[in-house]
This record gives sequence, C-alpha cells and structure tokens, in this order.
Amino acid sequence: MKILKIELKNINAIRDTFVVDFEKEPFRSAGLFAITGATGSGKTTILDVISLALFHRVPRLSKLSQDYLSSTGAVLTRNTKEAYAAVTYACDKGVFRSVWSIHMTRNNTLGPYHMEISSVENDQILPLKRSKVPEKNEELIGLSYEQFLRAIVLAQGDFAKFLKSGKDRRNQLLEQITGTEIYRELGILAYRNAKEVNEVIKKRETVKENHISKLESEEKVKEWSKEKERFEQETQQLSKALSQLENRLRIHNELHDFQSRKKDKSTELIKVQAGITTFENEHGETLRSNEKLMPYRDDLYGYRRTATEIKDVNEQLNRAKRTETKLLEQQSQLFETGKEIDIKSSDLKELESKTTEKLNAFKEADKELNRIRVDYAEKRKTLAEAVNKEPSE
Repeated sequence: MKILKIELKNINAIRDTFVVDFEKEPFRSAGLFAITGATGSGKTTILDVISLALFHRVPRLSKLSQDYLSSTGAVLTRNTKEAYAAVTYACDKGVFRSVWSIHMTRNNTLGPYHMEISSVENDQILPLKRSKVPEKNEELIGLSYEQFLRAIVLAQGDFAKFLKSGKDRRNQLLEQITGTEIYRELGILAYRNAKEVNEVIKKRETVKENHISKLESEEKVKEWSKEKERFEQETQQLSKALSQLENRLRIHNELHDFQSRKKDKSTELIKVQAGITTFENEHGETLRSNEKLMPYRDDLYGYRRTATEIKDVNEQLNRAKRTETKLLEQQSQLFETGKEIDIKSSDLKELESKTTEKLNAFKEADKELNRIRVDYAEKRKTLAEAVNKEPSE
C-alpha cells in the first residue's frame, strides 16, 4: 500500500480544508520527511485522519458511535457544521479513495456519519454500505485495523513511550507494536517446561539412587527395577511432549521469518511500482505516441514505398526529358539536313509524327508523376492530423 493523498476539513484542531498531496513536490522527490510542530498544532490529527477515513476509528478514542460523537464533540472542530477525512492510496488492485464525512442537521444536531470508497482509475463509487467500507479497505490493503496501526501508523504517544523507556521496556513496546510478543511468550513457556522436566528427572534419579542404596534383598531389586522402568516410560513421554513443544516453537519462528521476508518483498514491490511510475513519467508520452501510430503502420509503409516509387519515376522522367531534348535537337538537324539533301516532305512528316508520339508519352508520364505527388501529399496530411488528434475520452 502507498498513500498518495490526504484530505481533511474541520477535523480536531485543523479548521477548514487541508490537503497533503504526496504526488506533488516537495513530497514526490523526497525520500524521507517528518511531521513536526508544537503541541496541539495538529500532527496527530493527520494520523487520525488516515485511520478515520479508512476504518471509521481513531487510535486515541473508543469506537466512534453517533452518541459518543454527539456527547463528547470529538473529531468535528468546534463551531463548524461539517467535516470530512479522505485518503487516496495505491495497492495491488488499483488506486482507491476512501472518504469519511459528517455534518450538522437543520436542527443543529449531529447527523449520522457517511463512508464511501471509489475507484480513482474508473471514477466509480463502489456499491457498499457505510459499515462495509472498513472491511473493503482491509481487503484491498491486506491489513486489519490493528495490523495497519502497527505497520503504517505508529501513534505519537506510543512512539514517545518507546523513545523514553529503558532497554527492557523498549523491547516490550517493540513487541507490542510489531505483534511478536507471542514468540517471546512461547520461548519462556518452552524454557519453563524444559526446566520442570529436568527437575522431575533429577528428582527421580535421586529417588532411584536412594532406593538402590537401601535395597536389602533381590525382591527389593526387582521391585525397584519395575519402578525404574515406569519412571523411564514417564521420562520418555515427557521427552516427547518437550519435543512437540520445541517443534511448535520452531514452526512459530519459521512463521515469523516468513512474515519478515514477506515484508521485505512488499518493500521491493513498492520500489518496483515507484520505478514503473518513474518510467511512465519519463517515457509514457513517447509510448502513447507510438500507440497512436500503430493503426497507421501499414499506411506508413505504403507511404515509404510511394516515396520510393516517386523517386524512381522522377529519375525516369529526368531521363525522358533528356531524351526529349536530344530528339528535338535531332529533329531540327533532320529538318535542316532534309532541306539540304531534298528529302521528301512525307518522310519528314512521318518522323515528326513519331517524335510527337514520344513527346506525348513523356507528357503523360509527367502528369502521372504529378498525380502521385498530390496523392502522397494528401496522405501525409491525413497521417499528421491523425497523429496530432487528441485521444477520445
């Protein structure tokens, strides 16, 4: 889970609207920051807003029934008519905004609270009753209210106790905060049981030695041998019980290690999500531009082929023009030569007709080239308009 924005209005000591947007500077680029201020300035209120918006609960107060809010005046800032607390967060299932709100009625009495949760990506409010919103937040976040307080929000008073306590007291508070006190208790229980088993064994060994020293006959030896076997059977049973207890302790320790690794993986996941966000910020626009060009990929390849064809036709036309110039020169020379050698007029007309056919063919090729150029220009214009067009909502 990653908190993206905190919004509040008229909560405790903070009057009017107040917003903390972690997606904007200076929070966006800050690796670490602190909430500081004088006593009563509203530091803990910001933490209260998070748990209030998500779970309809505040660590410093009991459950927030309407009677409790009306009788104590808690949460709502004095002499105000409405209040709300909102938290926008990202999790594995998307980005969501959870809101808690309350207001005064026309009769100047406190109305019932309201809660809702919406998907930011789809801009849709989830169809849930207000009492089901905390459960939905627990499902999306993956933490219960108690786990959330321990893992995400450490209450100001608990942290102050932690800093001022001695070594033993700090260890106790740390266990309470992280929820690992059960492992210490299991260890103490296993140690006590092992100590009791060892004491029983020692006592029975002492009894055995005393009885052996006092044996007066073979019958006594047989009798005490049977008792020894019974003691040994009881000792084996106690040893099995101790082994089972040690296995339980081992399993709990493995569970604790697994939870620690899970926490590390969650931290790595947050880093990966941050990297994805950074990549989106740096290269997202380029990717979206490429996506917009994908439907026109075949047209682009066609335009490139058309450009190549135009280049080839230009070369052919240039060659045709050079040939036309040579033919015109030859025609002029032939006319002059024909006059000199008295060639028949009909032969000259036939040669002129053939030359005219060649020129007309070249002119048709020039018209086709101009048509291809116009078509290519229109396609480039259409493509440019499609690329620059804003995507539909």
